[in-house]
Amino acid sequence: MKKALLGYCCLLLVFNASAQKTNWYINANAGLFSFSGISAVNTSFINYSSDLNIAYTNNPYGAKSGFGYGLSGRVQHIYFKHFIAGIDAGYEKQSSRVLINGISGYTPGTTKDGHTNIDYKFINIFPFAGYRINMQKIHLDITGGVDLAYCLSAKENGSATATDGTIFTTNTDRKTITTDIRPRIQGTFSYHKAGIYIAYSHGFGNYMDGYIGGINEAYARLLRFGISYQLK
Repeated sequence: MKKALLGYCCLLLVFNASAQKTNWYINANAGLFSFSGISAVNTSFINYSSDLNIAYTNNPYGAKSGFGYGLSGRVQHIYFKHFIAGIDAGYEKQSSRVLINGISGYTPGTTKDGHTNIDYKFINIFPFAGYRINMQKIHLDITGGVDLAYCLSAKENGSATATDGTIFTTNTDRKTITTDIRPRIQGTFSYHKAGIYIAYSHGFGNYMDGYIGGINEAYARLLRFGISYQLK
């Protein structure tokens, strides 16, 4: 990944010499993060041991979306005939969610309500290329590339209330992956210096890599809604 990123940056420096215009932006986004794959689930249960006084979610890799956010900076070059290329880099915190419908190891084992999130922190780099469509005062940039997501941490945080009112919580490290490569497509509408964008990415990295028994596959998917502001 480092070699590919270095190669892209070198190409960007070469192409910068022929760029007609270079712009700098700051971005903020809200994200809906979830998992796909055979092991992604909508519901799971908490395993509880009274002897060890520990609790963890049996399968925390939720197909339901949790809420996240991100902040980044972007440099973008505009070339002849409206071709564009650039790179975006920043920090993101994303969460997946699974509903909890039971407590294993406790009587009564049913729950009134509950859910578990896996909270991720990423450094994300997005090299991209695309095309700009001019519509009078509004510009539409259609871009594609890959998210190079470096996982800083992953923590399971769950809470469920049994039918007798007992509350169970989980707090477990779930960092199983260091880097995820996610193909990404994005559309950005801009007017003067302000812009809005929507982006979707789907990862290649298996977040259940190393799990034993059966087929274990969970892949990240992320839908972003963002705003941008042109600094230069």
